[in-house]
Amino acid sequence: MTRLNTAYIMKLAFVFFLSLAPAFGRLTTEDIHLYTAYPMSGQPSYTAPIFPENTNALPAIHINGSYLNEKGRGDLFQIARYKEDLTLEFPLFHGISVTASENNWQEHTLIDNQTHMAEGVTLTISTDPSKNIRGSASWTEKRYNEADLKNTGSGYGRLSMNLYTHVIASIGVERSDEIYNYFGMAQGAQADNWLLNLYSDITPKLEINGTARYINYSDDNEGVYCRAFAGYAITDHPRLLKVSISQEYRDTKENYLSLYFQNHDQPVNIIHPYWCPWNYSAQTLTFEWNHDISPKKATGGKHVYELDASFSMDSDNNPSAQFQAKWHREIGQHWTANLSAMIYRSKEWDAESALAQISYKF
Repeated sequence: MTRLNTAYIMKLAFVFFLSLAPAFGRLTTEDIHLYTAYPMSGQPSYTAPIFPENTNALPAIHINGSYLNEKGRGDLFQIARYKEDLTLEFPLFHGISVTASENNWQEHTLIDNQTHMAEGVTLTISTDPSKNIRGSASWTEKRYNEADLKNTGSGYGRLSMNLYTHVIASIGVERSDEIYNYFGMAQGAQADNWLLNLYSDITPKLEINGTARYINYSDDNEGVYCRAFAGYAITDHPRLLKVSISQEYRDTKENYLSLYFQNHDQPVNIIHPYWCPWNYSAQTLTFEWNHDISPKKATGGKHVYELDASFSMDSDNNPSAQFQAKWHREIGQHWTANLSAMIYRSKEWDAESALAQISYKF
């Protein structure tokens, strides 16, 4: 899709959205997010699905801006990303919600010291047909402005089921972009992921989950990822202090290979241009402080901040530390704001990220 067509379609959708918003009324819907990722690209983790009580929802507009800078592990992580999203959310009927987004990327790669522009669109459908089943599917088309870079299509499908009172099983399939440097961008590196997760809140204070992921890369490489997690809440809401531990394992069939011309210090190509750990394991200890400072009046809106600190050791003898701050504020009946920032440091890999979001519900 060309830039003109993308912008034109999004503007039409925006006008259509505004014209229908007052007629939607309050409809039951739920936006669920089953998977998250560590800020370290290529190191996905899992956040257990949560089935909150159904809430009345309205059509909404979300504006996002994000930044992620990664550098390390030899020639692999050498990219800084800026991304802006304009998202329109349409609650429909029977728990079905549809979102449409216009996406813009600026990706600065260090090897060629160039900023590469891309545009795209994303369509997401979420559904909760019953209190025991949740599902969602999404697809993103990404188009670079440069002809020598490969366009990509990525997305996911996820299903989560409440098997027992305290056990939730989730399955999913995902196609992800594996772009962490210029060569991954030029090759259009991607991966197909098959996922399985089991989550249980054994007690009101203790939760555990385990996840397994099979990864099939677009360049005939493959890998596995497994993670076990346990978290315990030491204190209660509104001042929640949680301590968690996790163990993860990763393995990849083939490692990456950087190719150089003689007497040149920059690679001319990378085979498997993403992190390819062999028989890798890591242990992480995390402290999470979540403070709900919402006003006592029901009309005041939710106001929460969170501070996290994580410390890891791994089989590569690469100790790491990660610090993250999050802030959420609901203003009146319509506005919501979110901010987050992260810094990650280790001998092999460094990263920083930031996210800002503002939403308006009609």
